[in-house]
Amino acid sequence: MYQPIGNYEKASAPVFETNSMLFASTVCDTLEKAGIPARIYRNGHYSVDVPAELLTDSYKLLFTEPRSGEIYCENS
Repeated sequence: MYQPIGNYEKASAPVFETNSMLFASTVCDTLEKAGIPARIYRNGHYSVDVPAELLTDSYKLLFTEPRSGEIYCENS
């Protein structure tokens, strides 16, 4: 699929889908702050697309796993 990313045509791929425009906008902003151009498309849901060659980097940024043995606690 070819979609305009920035000022040029590039192959793009969806990295994230949601029903919330706010959530899609937050994901898009996060990717752009990391230097990854992103666009939001709507087809019944919101899809955040990135250039295909940056798809792996986008997944690593958005879907990191906690390091083993790491403990999370909330301060009440």
